[in-house]
Formats: sequence, C-alpha cells, structure tokens
Amino acid sequence: MPSTNNFNSFQLSLSQITDHLNDRFETLNNTAPTPTRSDIDSALLALPSELPSAGLGTKETVDHLLGDITKGFLTGHAGSRFFGLVTGGVTPASQLADILGTSYDESLQINFPEASMAVALEQKALDMVLDLLHIPVDMFQGRSVTTGATASNIMGLACARDALLLNAKHLSEGYTIAEHGFPPPIPTHITSTNSSPSYIPAIKIITVKPHGSVLKAAAITGIGRINVVDLPKANHNDGDADPWGLAFDLHELENELSAAQRVGQGVVVVVTLGEVNTVRWNARVVDQSIDPTFLYTPRKFRIEGS
Repeated sequence: MPSTNNFNSFQLSLSQITDHLNDRFETLNNTAPTPTRSDIDSALLALPSELPSAGLGTKETVDHLLGDITKGFLTGHAGSRFFGLVTGGVTPASQLADILGTSYDESLQINFPEASMAVALEQKALDMVLDLLHIPVDMFQGRSVTTGATASNIMGLACARDALLLNAKHLSEGYTIAEHGFPPPIPTHITSTNSSPSYIPAIKIITVKPHGSVLKAAAITGIGRINVVDLPKANHNDGDADPWGLAFDLHELENELSAAQRVGQGVVVVVTLGEVNTVRWNARVVDQSIDPTFLYTPRKFRIEGS
C-alpha cells in the first residue's frame, strides 16, 4: 500500500495533469498544430545531459514534464486541425480509455481468465473491427492487436510463410522455420544435358504498389525484398475503375500463380486496400466486394488484406 506522503503527492500531481489536459482539450480546436522551433529547442535543452544520481520525485517530475517538455510535442496532434503523417486525431472517449488502460497496466501476453478479462476485452475489440469491415467473425479465429503496419505485415507474412512451407511438397513433412531454418531454393527443370539446374526461391510475394512495411516485413521474415513481385497495375477502359492504380491485373496475377504452381513455389498475395500516405483507395476491392480473405481455392493460395 502506498505511503501517505506518496498518496498525497500522487493526488496533487494527478490534479496537475488533469488540469493540464482539461485546458488543452478546451483550446484544442484553436491550438497551433505544431510547436514553434524555439519551443522544440527549449524542450530539448531541458532534457538531462546524463542519468541523474537520484530521481526528482513525483511532483518535480510532473512539473518538469508539464513545464519544460510538453511544449515541444505536437501541440495540436489530437485536434481537428492536425493533418499529419499516419497519426493524428483521437476521440475524447478513446483518449480517456487510453489513460485508464495505462493506469491499470494490464498484460495481454499471458491469459489468466480467472484473474482478468483483459484478453477477452481485446478479442471483443477485434470482433468489432471485423464487424466494421463486414467480415464474418468466425473467419478470423487467430488474430491479435499489433503495434501498426510493420508489425501487422511481419506477423501476416510470417504466418503465411510457415503455412506454405508446412505444406510444401518438396520439403519434409512438418517442416518449420523454427525447427529447420529457411529452406533451400527450389531447383527448376533441366532443359538439356549440358545445362545446370536453375533455382527459384521457395516463396515469393505478389502485390501491387506495396507499402514500405511489406518490403521491410519480407526482409525480416527471410523471404527477401528481391522476392517481392510488384505487378503492373491493371489496365481498364474505364478510367474511374481504378483511378489510383492499386488494383491487380487479374490476368497477370493468374499467370504468376500458374507459373508458381507448376514448379511448387509458395506464393503470398498481398492486396493493397489503400495507400496510407495519400489516402488513395482501391476502389475495385470495394465496388466488386472482393473479400480480403478470399481463398484462391484451385491453387490453395491465400490472399491477405494489408
């Protein structure tokens, strides 16, 4: 149990922070989206030059953060006038929920259903995301909240990679990356008695205009950036069918899938639903109601949403 002094210090500092947030919320719509250069420089100069020999204490720390540091942050980041890269904008309810989540400091890495319902809460949130996208909840039983696009693509490619290798005909039964390491390339057919076999990678990724995190995930998962095939965009007579050039040329995709099937190469197809930096959207996915979890049944290739 906290001591009386600590409890009183916590209450006073919490009131400071609450007052600060209230003031910020009231003026947010009129606050400059970004700090001035002088405020950023001032906050940088306020940072300690080295690890202090003793802590400041609760009150002094809060005073330091509110008085010296926060002025160097994106001042209007959560407001209606901030249009930043990827992030920006938050509802009052989500902001307060985030504060509560931090205060309770739940761990979602281990599930203790008799001690906490935190994991069930996360799963319910994921159910609602699927509802929002009109995807049946029972279609995605294995799912998780990640830190963002990079972590999502790493997880998605790692799962796809393991599933492809586990079912690859040229590998031993039960082959896994964790146990056996990444497999050797696949030898292709020898065309003449004097020629040496050529080799192709065990897995390749097919996509159109991939986000940079897809390439990063390909590198981290061992698939390799060089094995990400960026297909030419689809050609349409109707210029409005795919104005941003994010849709697949289905004939090119079919050719790639057929060629891979003939040699036993694993394929992960990454569908670009939207472009995060420009807010471009793949209209063909929406207009044609193409399910982002569509299973390419004849050849057992799974198309994942990105």
